[in-house]
Amino acid sequence: MASAAVSYASAALERMPGRQLLVPHIAKTGGTAVISMLRSVSPPLNLSGMGTGRPLDLRSDVVILHLPDSLPRVLRGAARAVAILAVVRDPVERVLSEFLFMRGRHASAFVPLTKSLDKPNVSWEEWAAYPKARNFQLAYLRGYGMFSHVTTRRDWEAWVEEMAQVPVVLLRMEAINSLLPAILEYGFPGRVVRQRTPVGRWGRGFGVSAANASRLSAKTLVPLPNQSEREAIRRLNWLDEQLFQLASNHTAAYASLLLNDYSVGTDEPPRIISTTPFH
Repeated sequence: MASAAVSYASAALERMPGRQLLVPHIAKTGGTAVISMLRSVSPPLNLSGMGTGRPLDLRSDVVILHLPDSLPRVLRGAARAVAILAVVRDPVERVLSEFLFMRGRHASAFVPLTKSLDKPNVSWEEWAAYPKARNFQLAYLRGYGMFSHVTTRRDWEAWVEEMAQVPVVLLRMEAINSLLPAILEYGFPGRVVRQRTPVGRWGRGFGVSAANASRLSAKTLVPLPNQSEREAIRRLNWLDEQLFQLASNHTAAYASLLLNDYSVGTDEPPRIISTTPFH
């Protein structure tokens, strides 16, 4: 496992210390957990943006971006060299979590779609098929407004090109607890993450894995998709699937290595995370 993990290691994490960290908070990808960890760092980091109580400040150590903040715009205006940390999620899980979340609390987000369908309510099938809701994670990283743009392969290629000169760490949502503390402690030497967020805390009641779909269907009175329907959603979000697989390919091998490094008390910083895979 260790040799496989080291073979995945790239210069991204090594280039992170001393840089400003930009954290785009993509909806329904564990952003609350990330912000909680960032706020628990000791000595404290200089944070700005979403969830920090401070307006966006391009001079701060960490900038947490949320709509209507645009990652490309912030990159152009950054006061110093930056690194990017983006948490991504399985696109099927994210689409369904978003649907249930908005259905319960933010139904106004459905208005453009309900108007186009000329009906008062939206099903998950209609939401998943809505072109402007697809591939939302890539659209967010490209700086597009919420549900305002249909992403294409050209968008993927443009994002790859834009990120080629910036250290980018892609992290799967499931790996927040196991890997994010080490990333932060490596990127900001001399600081320690004091808080972990319990697994499953984010999205409680809105988890939409295949294993608990029937329970949630009964709870929410919304029939959730079967396996073939889930695969159809995955195909519709094929660009987000590429993002997720990129994160998975570069993080799956690291959890064991991270735990092994800490258990043996090695002094060498764990080489755990992706990625500038574009060179």
